[in-house]
Amino acid sequence: MRGKGIKARLFFIIDRLRSALKRLVRLFRDTERLKKLYEELNNEKNKRSLKLLLGEIKALLTELRPRKGGGYLVLGLSDPYETGKAMEAAAFLYPLYGDSFEVSPDFEKERAEGEINARGRVRLAVVLRSLIKLYRDKNLMKLIRRITG
Repeated sequence: MRGKGIKARLFFIIDRLRSALKRLVRLFRDTERLKKLYEELNNEKNKRSLKLLLGEIKALLTELRPRKGGGYLVLGLSDPYETGKAMEAAAFLYPLYGDSFEVSPDFEKERAEGEINARGRVRLAVVLRSLIKLYRDKNLMKLIRRITG
């Protein structure tokens, strides 16, 4: 049962990454919209808002990351190409999990098994503070509405 759950989650994550990349490619193909986005992002007010957004994201990721952890994951998908793509995504995330977590491919058979041990804390006050801070920046909210269309 657990293997199917992990496998389903991994497929879901891979599918979400794939759809996000498709949207990004579509955005870059639409040059008129890209020019508009470029102008929006180079506005001084928007630069300050984006700097605030990136700073809050960094602070949240730092605060919410597990303090101690480790584990392993052995992943094999139906197609070796898809397994390679999943390993590529895992390599992209390496700075987050480092040497404490081992990811291994299985090109021979389809499987997903592993174990994760993590300890940390989530403080609701920190998350709420960041969300309120971002929500109070009216220029950021206007920028998000303009970009998402």
